[in-house]
Amino acid sequence: MKSYQEAREYIKSTLKFGSILGLENIKELLNRLENPQEHLQFIHVAGTNGKGSIVSYLSEILKEAGYRTGKYISPTILDYREFIQVDNSWIEEENVVLGIEIIETKIREMLEEGLPHPTTFEIETALAFWYFKKKKCDIVVLETGLGGALDATNIISKAICYVFASISKDHTPFLGNTIEEIATNKSGIIKENGVVVTCEQIPSIIKILESKAIEKSCTFVVAGMDKVSKISRTPNGQSIEYRKEGQEQMKIHIPFLGTYQVQNVVTSIAAIEVLQKKNFFITNSHIINGIANTKWFGRFTKVNEKPLFFVDGAHNLDAAKNLRNTLLTYFAGKKFIYIIGVFQDKDFQGILEQTMDLCKKTYTVTAPGPRGLPAEELRSIVEEYHENVEAVQSVEEAIVKGCDSASEEDIIIAFGSLSYLGDIYRYFNRKV
Repeated sequence: MKSYQEAREYIKSTLKFGSILGLENIKELLNRLENPQEHLQFIHVAGTNGKGSIVSYLSEILKEAGYRTGKYISPTILDYREFIQVDNSWIEEENVVLGIEIIETKIREMLEEGLPHPTTFEIETALAFWYFKKKKCDIVVLETGLGGALDATNIISKAICYVFASISKDHTPFLGNTIEEIATNKSGIIKENGVVVTCEQIPSIIKILESKAIEKSCTFVVAGMDKVSKISRTPNGQSIEYRKEGQEQMKIHIPFLGTYQVQNVVTSIAAIEVLQKKNFFITNSHIINGIANTKWFGRFTKVNEKPLFFVDGAHNLDAAKNLRNTLLTYFAGKKFIYIIGVFQDKDFQGILEQTMDLCKKTYTVTAPGPRGLPAEELRSIVEEYHENVEAVQSVEEAIVKGCDSASEEDIIIAFGSLSYLGDIYRYFNRKV
C-alpha cells in the first residue's frame, strides 16, 4: 500500500461487509496484531447523546494535566482521520497507510483460513489500538460505536472508569425497542472491579446501570447536578460554579451553548475525580483549563456571526428536545431559519415535532450516503408542519439561500444529522 488514498480506498471497500455486532472478528484480528489494547489504559464512554462531548472534555483535561491521551470517536465530521487522535492531533496519513498495510496482511491470513472478513468499524478500531500503542499513550478515552455489549470497542478487558452519557431511544433495530433494552445493551461495557459513572438518568436506567455495577463489583457514581450552584449564559458559552467535596467552588467556563453541556461537564468531572483517587495528578486548574479549551464541532457550534448561524448534531428525539430547550433558553421569542438533512432510519418525525413551531423558513437537504432521505421527500413531510419550506440541491445552496433570506434578527440553525455538518464548516472556512 503506497499512498494514503490507497489506504482510504481499501477501507471504503470494506463497507460492503456491513455492520455486524459481535466480538469474535475483532478478537481474532487483534490477536494477530499481538493485542495492542492490552498495553493501554482506558476510560470507556457509552450513551446515546453527549458521549462525544464527554470524550472531548476528558481528553482535553487529561492532556492539560500532561498525560499523553488517545481519543477514539465516531462519526467524524471534519476529516476522516479525526476519529483517531493523540493529544488532539489526528493520526498522520503515513500512519494510516502503515497501520492499514499491517492490518490488511492479517486480514488476508484470516480469509485464507476461512474466517469472516472484519467490518470497517472493526478495522478502524484495530487501527486505533495499534496507533495508540505505537504512540505510547498514557490513557485512551474510548467512545463506543453502537451500543455496548457487542460493540467492537468492548474487546478491551478492563477500563479504569465506565462513563455513561444520556441514554435514550436510537438505533432500535440493533439495540432494542425500549429504553430499558438499550440501557441493558450499553451496560455491557461494564467489567469487574471498575468504577461506573453516569449522568442523571431516568430511574429505570439508573436501576439497570447500578445492578450491572453491583454484579461486576464496581463502585457506582451518579454525577449529580446538585454540585452546580450557579449557571450563567452568554452567546459565547456558559459559566458554572461547581463544588467538589471539601473544596472551594470552581468557576468553570464551558465554551458551548447547549444547555445539556452542563450535565456533560458534571459527568466528565465525576470521571476525573475517579482518576484522581487512582493517583492521576489532575488539579482544579487542569479541569478548568481543559474544559475551557475543549473544541467539539457540531454541538450547537457557532459558524457565522452575521447572520448568526449555528450547527447542531441533533439527530434523534432526545437530542431534538435538547436543541429546543437550548433555543428557548438563549433565544426566547426569536424565529429561526432551519437547514435540515436526515437519515431515513431515524425518528425524523419526532425531530420535526420538537422543532417546527419555532421556525419561519426551512431548507431541506439530502444527507449524504444511501441512508439520506431525499430533500424533496423531506420537504413534503416538513410541509405538514408549515408551508414555508424549500428543497435544495446542495448544502452550499441551503447556506447561501438561508443567509440571503435572513434578516438581522434571524438565526440560522442546521441540524438533523452530523453527516453533512462538515460541508458547512468547510464552506465558512473556505470563505475565510
